[in-house]
This record gives sequence, C-alpha cells and structure tokens, in this order.
Amino acid sequence: MAYISNIPQPTDAVKDSQPLILGNFTEIPTLLEINHIGFVGGADDGKHIKVDFTASATHPVVAANQLLIYNYVNPTTTENELYVKKVGGLATAGIPFTASLDAAEGYTYLPSGILIRWGNDSGTGEFSITKNNAPKFSHIYNIQLTAKTSGVGDTNKAIVYQSSVLTGAGFTINVAAVERLSATPATVICHWMVIGV
Repeated sequence: MAYISNIPQPTDAVKDSQPLILGNFTEIPTLLEINHIGFVGGADDGKHIKVDFTASATHPVVAANQLLIYNYVNPTTTENELYVKKVGGLATAGIPFTASLDAAEGYTYLPSGILIRWGNDSGTGEFSITKNNAPKFSHIYNIQLTAKTSGVGDTNKAIVYQSSVLTGAGFTINVAAVERLSATPATVICHWMVIGV
C-alpha cells in the first residue's frame, strides 16, 4: 500500500481510518530505512549506511548560508562527479571534488577548489614545459620542480624554476637544467607539480 497523506479526515470514524493509518506506519519505515539503520532500538537508529545522489543535468542554485553536495552528469560526456558548492565559492558551477586523473600526468581537486596537476617532462639547459589548460587554472599559486637523474651515480643535476606563464589556452613553466657544480647545461627528467585554482 502507498503512503496516504490525507488521513484521517475530520469526518472519518477511527474504525474506518485505522487500516489506512496502520498502512502509513508501515510505509514510513520503508522510506526512512533507505540508506539508513532502521528502527531497531539501538544507538545507531537513523544513521546513514550510505548516501545515494540522484543525477543532475544542471548545477543547482545554492541559497544563502547553505552548502550543496550533488551528483552532476555532464550531458556531453555522460561522466558524473560529486560537486560541492557554497555561496561565495570559487567555482560558479561548483567544485568537482571527485574528479581526478590517476596517471603519470594527472590531476585532482580538493573540496576547497584547489586544483593540483602533476607530470614529468625532460629537457636540456633552458627549456619550457607547456601544457593545455584542461582542467583549467585561473590562478597558479605554487609550482614545484624535482630533477630525476639517470642513475644512482648520476647526482650532479640541478634544475631552477625561472618563470611561468598562464594563458587561457594553458600554462608554461620555464626551467633551467644544469650540472650542480657548474653552469654547464644538463639533460634532466623534470617532475613538476602545479597548485592553483
């Protein structure tokens, strides 16, 4: 029996409404126990077992003093991610805090809106690392570089961060690689990490 919201009516006799009221009391736990501990008489009654999010094709509007967590499904790619959105937040569309690429060149988001991207490239002497802006940075806060040498005995390599440029199309990191004990240009593998929003 489905839940009936308009019983008892003022004119109903109790004996007539009782089966419907009892049916409602049966339906209430059925609804409340979806993803929750049911009425078992313990300290965990009503606590979540898990949380299911329905798919949203739009980014919902967040009201003042509220925080939203929602499952947005990209209509173009049909990929879905959990988003967090707050008033005055960094991203109008919300922050896709489950979006990531777990790879040698990848990225991840923090719920605060911080975006971290990493990868590795190689070069000799002065060289540039240029990447497209997907996912997109609007501001870069920090760039970290680490030189990877070719072997255990090859420790005489150093890299210097020279500058960076952020454009709508992507970002470029300008690097100088030298032998540590001289100004002689060196060839290195450069691990990089960029932090921003």
